[in-house]
Amino acid sequence: DEGETLCPLLVAGGIKVLAGARIGSGQYLARLLQENPHSIAFWDEASSFFHQSDMEFATLPSAIKTLFESNSHWCGSHTNKSWGTDNAHLSVLLHATRPSFTRGFQTKGSVGDGLLGRFTLVYVGNKVVLPEWAPRDFTKERRLVNTLEGFIPQSLLVPEFEASARECWHAFVLAVAALSEVELTPRIVTLTKVDLLLRAVFSGSAVITREMAERSVIWGWHQLLLRRALWLPDAEDKVTAMTQTLLRRLRRGTASACDLRTAAHVARDGTHELFARALLALQRSSALTTVGTNRKGQ
Repeated sequence: DEGETLCPLLVAGGIKVLAGARIGSGQYLARLLQENPHSIAFWDEASSFFHQSDMEFATLPSAIKTLFESNSHWCGSHTNKSWGTDNAHLSVLLHATRPSFTRGFQTKGSVGDGLLGRFTLVYVGNKVVLPEWAPRDFTKERRLVNTLEGFIPQSLLVPEFEASARECWHAFVLAVAALSEVELTPRIVTLTKVDLLLRAVFSGSAVITREMAERSVIWGWHQLLLRRALWLPDAEDKVTAMTQTLLRRLRRGTASACDLRTAAHVARDGTHELFARALLALQRSSALTTVGTNRKGQ
């Protein structure tokens, strides 16, 4: 199909695109990876993934977490033969609306157990509505794909750091380590390191320059901003989740009631009752101290 511009590149690299909706468990994922160790698992509707991972004794989330840290994933039993591989290279793509993302991760333990932290977050606001699709230039698309293919190393590549690039990178790592938002930062450095490596690879360079490091550092800080905006409290109920949201905002400094409402997206979600109950709970427990009011009485 002429429109599937990237397909030849995926086929040439032996990469299989797996329909996420068909992956119901970590055990079945192990079998698929034995047959296709280089794969992309794609959930066009993340709600399907959340449904699969929310089942009792679900093994899919733990399998995905394991594959973030290593290339090995196996399963088996005494009655069934084992399935798996020690050479798995899996990427997972989840597409979700903001409400679906919130419902999927909030109050389900997915934040606290490290699942959400392993994902790179990409957020798109309101899209511009076009009356019709812009025409595609298939010749240009194929040329770009051929260029990308030419940059893919055929052997192990370990780029060297320029001295100034190393200095820039070390400053970023130390700055992230000094942040108090420990729930947001554990894998920021790892994800940014991947971004930096890919910049070197697709620049056709065996050396990481300062410009590459600076661009990756900007990407890393943006990833942290997305986590601050989209991160969900890990709680057993909605009131506790709201109190954690308010406390996370207060850790950044003093805030008015209006600031807290904005941080908790109260007006957007209509969670005024939850906000009032959480705010009262924090005041009664002395976790929050009112030092005065502004001109609006907030």
